[in-house]
Amino acid sequence: MLMEPLACPVQASFFRTALDNHPSPWRGTWGALAASFARNRTPAPLPEGHDPKKGIPGVCGATFEAGKTRSCAHVVSLQLVLLDLDNSEEFLTGEMHPSGRPVMGKRPIQAPALIGPVCDELERLGIAAYAWSTWSSTPEWPRFRLVIPLAAPVLPDVWPSLGEWVIGVSGLARWRGCLDLPVLRDTARLNFLPAQRPGGPPVERRQVQARILPPPSHEELVRQAAPPPELAPWQKEAMARREASGQASGGGAGKHAWAKRFRGRDGRLLDLRELDACRLLEALGCRIGAARSMGGATKFRTTCPWPAEHSHQLDDDSAVLILEPGKWPSWKCLHSHHAHLGLFDLLEAAGVLQP
Repeated sequence: MLMEPLACPVQASFFRTALDNHPSPWRGTWGALAASFARNRTPAPLPEGHDPKKGIPGVCGATFEAGKTRSCAHVVSLQLVLLDLDNSEEFLTGEMHPSGRPVMGKRPIQAPALIGPVCDELERLGIAAYAWSTWSSTPEWPRFRLVIPLAAPVLPDVWPSLGEWVIGVSGLARWRGCLDLPVLRDTARLNFLPAQRPGGPPVERRQVQARILPPPSHEELVRQAAPPPELAPWQKEAMARREASGQASGGGAGKHAWAKRFRGRDGRLLDLRELDACRLLEALGCRIGAARSMGGATKFRTTCPWPAEHSHQLDDDSAVLILEPGKWPSWKCLHSHHAHLGLFDLLEAAGVLQP
């Protein structure tokens, strides 16, 4: 006998504001959770200088280790797919960060996704969901959040693959350019609950009452590896310049040659197999999470040395450090503005490289 969709058990985490880093675990039914989305929240008072939006309570589709803070390293599982249809595209502002990387701006795209057509498609496919327009939404620049519950939790290591699978089965592929994909892939991302901006339009909502989407097995998701984030044109140009000059950041076999062009402060050629990458990151002001086994390697979640360059200046642990005996360390920030960065940039920022 099939379970009534509204009675399907789901779990999530709530937060009092964007400044609250301590998750309140929640377990209930999809019906109860959807009903909670039907009311507007009032932003809590914040210290002077903070964006009022950050006072809105938030929800995350993940559950976290007991007593731990909101961090990708502490995610146990996820059961809500929260999609941000931001309907925006990035452009170069002409300004530069102190690091020398360009400051990016956002502007509305020409053919935005709208709640009506997206929910019509989900209804046609028989997939339960709930959508609401966000605090920043305007008639000229519509933005909304879409929540798709899963019939069972998914482990965080396959979450990028799960996100790609959902985009495919839900009909959202046609609106892929309207999605903020880094938000979807961030397992610990806080999403603001419905709230009406003073003087702004009323919150638009729609619930799709249909079956709860059963996720593929963990084994299937492991086989369906998600594609890497798409680089922006300016990032592709930066990577091409690095390739041409032998300064590519990656750790692949063909990209070790650039290290031979530099020497350490002691005058010796760099041996990156012996690099203390944890100490290097800490010297750059980064925080490093607990070590986790990954086959024959060790994986750490870390913060990024350049959080001011992230969207909304988030200082989160969305960077990954992988250490494997006898091999180069691998470091990658998962924010889209930093998708082209790697170990070379850490060494350069720390002043380790001496031609």
